[in-house]
Amino acid sequence: MTLADWHMRYLQQSQWTQDIRRQIFANARLEPDDCVLEVGVGTGAVLSRIAADYDCVLAGIDIDYQSLRFAQSILPICTLTQADAHILPFPDDKFSLTYCHYLLMWVDDPIQALAEMQRVTRPGGFMIALAESDYSARIDFPPPLDILGRLQTDALQAQGADIRMGRKLGGLFHKAGFSDIEVGLLGARWETDQSQDDDETEWMTLFSDLGERLSAQELTEYQQADEWAGRAGSRVLFIPTFYAVGKA
Repeated sequence: MTLADWHMRYLQQSQWTQDIRRQIFANARLEPDDCVLEVGVGTGAVLSRIAADYDCVLAGIDIDYQSLRFAQSILPICTLTQADAHILPFPDDKFSLTYCHYLLMWVDDPIQALAEMQRVTRPGGFMIALAESDYSARIDFPPPLDILGRLQTDALQAQGADIRMGRKLGGLFHKAGFSDIEVGLLGARWETDQSQDDDETEWMTLFSDLGERLSAQELTEYQQADEWAGRAGSRVLFIPTFYAVGKA
């Protein structure tokens, strides 16, 4: 997948968290001079949504330089920096709100990353993990799509993902020292007439994750089974995805 392909995937994921993001950001009551940081900005998909919705000072970091270049091209007004989430290059208490999006499942030490986010967030400021999945509780139906789900989960784990990160969020926020912690599950709903663009993005990701485990023919057969189940209205794909918000 190209960076443009990944950006489309990240835009799709940003839609999944739109409702809870807007609710939490409304509670934060951001002012124009407030500084907001995204840790793990990727291609800028989520930050671009926030830039469109809020008038505040926006910054982001990511460890991948090429992703940052892509993000900067669509977000020229934002300050983007190449950095590691475990060692944020900012002074204490700089940001009014710090957040991440599908990040903690990929970092080596989530407690250290959260501690750094707390350090750079002003006292009383908001820290948000907008989305962390729990792939170990994934539901795929009907067969043989359950096998496909297990294969993708195994592939993600082999890539270094913590497939149970979602269920750990509350405990991690407590260990990191946040207060007023709220943990929840993103709304579980889906439409039987999923858009073609969303479906193509989902399958680009599956081909990327499973390209070394399954042949192109095997993946195509699974894709056909997925399309058939979608037309029949029987397709279920549910990956419990948690969010957490706390105060520094």
